[in-house]
Amino acid sequence: MKHLCRILCGIIIAMLSHVAIPYPIPFLAGGGRSGWGGLERNLVFGLHAVVDAAEIPCQWEKGKGEAAIAEVTAEEAQQLALRRARADAVAKVAGVEIQATTLVRDATLAGQFIRTLLQGYIIKEKTTWGEPGVFREGPDKPPIILYRVEVEACVIPQREGRDSYFTVKADLNKRVFVEGEKADLKIRCTRDCYLTIFNLAADDSSHILLPNDYQKQEILKADQELTFPPPGMALEMVTLPRYSRSTEAFLVVATKKPFDFRTAIGKTEKISLSELSSALLRLAPSERVEKLLVYEMRSK
Repeated sequence: MKHLCRILCGIIIAMLSHVAIPYPIPFLAGGGRSGWGGLERNLVFGLHAVVDAAEIPCQWEKGKGEAAIAEVTAEEAQQLALRRARADAVAKVAGVEIQATTLVRDATLAGQFIRTLLQGYIIKEKTTWGEPGVFREGPDKPPIILYRVEVEACVIPQREGRDSYFTVKADLNKRVFVEGEKADLKIRCTRDCYLTIFNLAADDSSHILLPNDYQKQEILKADQELTFPPPGMALEMVTLPRYSRSTEAFLVVATKKPFDFRTAIGKTEKISLSELSSALLRLAPSERVEKLLVYEMRSK
């Protein structure tokens, strides 16, 4: 069972009954259709400078991560430790710094590890978990279980050649969501673009939100604002089972020409980090731009 970031089509639901299948991805429900099985794959790759990620040399680097978080589940702490280890490996290749605090109190620092992953792309990795330890913030503080992990990652650093005149601006209505609240994204590009929106869930998987069963990937004119989800639909935020608090993100990818990530990846759900990275690398840096919107999820 996974994260459900529900998209409910209000207009259709008012007319027809629906069955909400508990897919491990954000899903559209309505009109007697559930899940993503009926996606129309009618987009083409266009005339991009498409590159096979396997042809780009990557650099193997080891990263270490540990995490001790009070008042969270083991799954949440382990996921943060893994993100820290990946960020450590990427940072060594990309030449950036990350904060080394062991105890994490809020989503701000946790989000830093997600953002670091856009400095380089992990296309392969090997993970080794160590024995849990104990962390104490002070002699008078209660012990907290400490999780340790080491990742050996093959990282491709961010390549040069970005188009400085091609940017995407994206805003999220909230930075902290309580289960059941609705999310709204507002997006605009500095030039004509095509959008893909991913949800980077707390369980280490990504899911494509846009395009979907109800919305095709259409051109967004320069400086024109797109609201997602559109009127008549809602993006309901739901926590993962066994996750009381977690840090997640929406990844907005804008491309100059149509590019179907569903075809490039071969699926719309349970997308791994390496699969997402390899798909992004198929596009030359001048052809795409990304924006990461990090948020915190809390159960009721």
